[in-house]
Amino acid sequence: MPARTFKNLQETEKWAKDLASQFKRPGVVLLEGDLGAGKTQLARWFVEALGGGTAAHSPTFAIHQVYASKGGDIDHLDLYRLEDFQDLESTGFWDLLKQDQALLFVEWASRLPDHVWPKNWAVVKIEILKGAGTEERQVSVAGSF
Repeated sequence: MPARTFKNLQETEKWAKDLASQFKRPGVVLLEGDLGAGKTQLARWFVEALGGGTAAHSPTFAIHQVYASKGGDIDHLDLYRLEDFQDLESTGFWDLLKQDQALLFVEWASRLPDHVWPKNWAVVKIEILKGAGTEERQVSVAGSF
């Protein structure tokens, strides 16, 4: 999928909510970008579009948040503060990778090696970059849906 540029948050939100319907379970969506690029906001829109409610917030301090939806739980992880694999152990992260119907949104996923993600899962990597304007974003998507 070619990189897309969105001029404002409304365009980005519409795109994100449309894209969410293509995510497969089990699957993981890896969210990459600088601080303040909009990774958490993308995760919020995805969770909302998938029926997980509108209260999704950054799991930076807790590392892991869970949202219930009709299709199953949606797990949102933020690895920014991750210091080592022990931090993941305390969140139950490794158990998430064993669920048949898991759907994970992972911010700062580059802190883990690629081989961590199950081979039989759909893996989508989304990189979001701030554009020239305050609300402008460039988004690129790679992976299997």
